[in-house]
Amino acid sequence: MKKFLLSAAILGGFISANAQGAWVEDSVVVGNQYKNRVYYSLANGETGTTFPDYDKVDFIAHASAFSSNLRINGGFSAQLYHYAAGDTAAWATLDTTGLKASNGWERVMDDDTDLLGLSAFEKGSDPDYGWGAYNQVTHIISGSRLFVYRKGTTWKKVWIVDKVSGTYNIKLANLDGSNETTIAMPVAVTDKNFVYYSIGENQTYNVEPNSDTYDIVFTKYEGLSNGGQPGVPPTASAVSGVNNNFVVLPSSPGQPLNVNYVEVQRVASTDPEVAVFDGNALSEDFNSIGDKWKGLNMQTFQYEIVANNSYFIKDIPGNIWQLAFTKFYTGTGANIGKYVFKKRRIASVSIEENNETIGAWNVFPNPAADFVSIVFNSNVSDNATFNLLDLNGRTVMTQNFAANAGINQFSVDLASKNLPAGIYVATLRAGNVLKTTKLIVQ
Repeated sequence: MKKFLLSAAILGGFISANAQGAWVEDSVVVGNQYKNRVYYSLANGETGTTFPDYDKVDFIAHASAFSSNLRINGGFSAQLYHYAAGDTAAWATLDTTGLKASNGWERVMDDDTDLLGLSAFEKGSDPDYGWGAYNQVTHIISGSRLFVYRKGTTWKKVWIVDKVSGTYNIKLANLDGSNETTIAMPVAVTDKNFVYYSIGENQTYNVEPNSDTYDIVFTKYEGLSNGGQPGVPPTASAVSGVNNNFVVLPSSPGQPLNVNYVEVQRVASTDPEVAVFDGNALSEDFNSIGDKWKGLNMQTFQYEIVANNSYFIKDIPGNIWQLAFTKFYTGTGANIGKYVFKKRRIASVSIEENNETIGAWNVFPNPAADFVSIVFNSNVSDNATFNLLDLNGRTVMTQNFAANAGINQFSVDLASKNLPAGIYVATLRAGNVLKTTKLIVQ
């Protein structure tokens, strides 16, 4: 039976320190006003594709002929209001006098947890596609609502006239009706997540790397918060942070999207060296990392890294990484918007033909000193036993675990055992399966 199993990178019986468990330092720079959007692979670093001058973007469309997801660039002051006074017949007479919620206007915002979730244009309108209605015969989405768009000092009224064969046709004009134009925004793009459009540049951008080549994006975006109070409308603010990637997989027509998400577990208030991965705590929210790793020092008015925070990340292929931020430069020159971090791969995924209770496993760090973590994939929930043997075959320590089906990680205290430095044999047993590797204790 074919299963996805955890595999350890073992070289000559030893786990390669460069491949597994060793921290690697890296950094990316998003530049002045954080205007650059940087795509990053945990395995390979920057993809080489950076979106410069991302601040010029106004509309962000999911790159699919079958999606109605059209977003705004809230990280760079874009705001959208749903015009409640009439349908598209009011285009010529749209009146923005008294633009406020009490007069029926509603500011609509993008979902800040799911890039494929409800977008600003999809909220506050029809129950069908929000901004328009879908015709099951022609497969055309025809616009049925008007919006007012603001970015900085630019105000536009917006009518998504329709979406036909993977192209949005969007009518724009100044609020007084002048400078009316209709733009065509083609979005049926293969292997990308989003296509972008700039009103000021009158340009569509198809600049992203292929979606399966990166795991996270360093960018400025709009974060929402209601202060933790249920029922309170969210407030929005621009934040610099990190978003998760996703890959849309092939699915049958008319079926829900089949998506492979990068998933994240945040471990707070714990030294990254001893943080424990919990495969059941992974989140698909695209802002699972977000901007939570830094905070503003109200005395120096500089951003500082939140101490003892780290993130376990399941990348696009399924490998598990740990990432911890060490510095953020608001800075000047080459250091403006510089994220500095360290990362290490703690487990790899491969496809194996295997019916064993335990798949391949890994121990890290290796060499180890005060503690060691054991990561393994279990096909079933079962009890597991970790043993450490000296080179004479004597058992010097034993620890039992209750393993869950899926990826498990447990931490073992070595410091209290007062083990002499040297080479040991580490074993993991569950059922009739025994896994072994060598462990160096310093």
